[in-house]
Amino acid sequence: AAAPRAPMEQSTNDGAPARKRPRVPPQASNAPPEAAAAAAPARKQQAKAKRPPNFVAEADVPWQHVPEDMYAPVFDPGDALCWESSGRRKRLSARAAGSGHGGQGAPSPLGASLCELDPGNTMWPFHYHLGSHEAIYVLSGKGTMRWGFPTTQQVQVSEGDFIAMPPGPDAAHQLTNTGEAPLRYLVVDSKASPDVLVLPDSHKYGVVAPAMGHGTHHVPTHTAFFAAKDARPFFDGEDDAAVLLRGPGR
Repeated sequence: AAAPRAPMEQSTNDGAPARKRPRVPPQASNAPPEAAAAAAPARKQQAKAKRPPNFVAEADVPWQHVPEDMYAPVFDPGDALCWESSGRRKRLSARAAGSGHGGQGAPSPLGASLCELDPGNTMWPFHYHLGSHEAIYVLSGKGTMRWGFPTTQQVQVSEGDFIAMPPGPDAAHQLTNTGEAPLRYLVVDSKASPDVLVLPDSHKYGVVAPAMGHGTHHVPTHTAFFAAKDARPFFDGEDDAAVLLRGPGR
């Protein structure tokens, strides 16, 4: 049998065997690990600063306790003491540009908030809208949705559930944390303007409409809640139409 052939050596142009280049290990940073760790958040902030303002990091948005951020300046803290610990939310769409809630650009017809409820708490009174569409996606935790009016049922919800809430009494809703851990969910709404809310438990109506021509100011200026029993006829208190047409003194 033929002897095995020796491997051929690579040669240079003059015929001499080529020498292999020694491997150079990657150079380690001279900065101590503590300095590198401290610089990481700064690099992350620089990368985020380069993003368009429509991109919002949830960690950068502060929590707001409900109902402290509700319908100012007509909000009465003394009227809402029972809701002081109801829940908290991060108004994500309000932070993004073009949202119409303090952002830049034209108002957006879409609202989005990250919400959290502690065990035993609920976010809002039982209500439904006549203008806005709403939807909830449960991120974690468990709860019970009081659903529908005048026929009402208790529906269990948990992580991964999506609830569509179109306008009207059939989708009247109130979500309560009936679990043992915080209930965390994302809520989006179509931000109808104007919108009418109905609160069946207290027999109230609410009208919410932003004032036109106020730029991106986020406070709904035209806001009122009133009891249904206080409703008045359309022409109650109005001057007689014939008098208006004739003019005074005719």
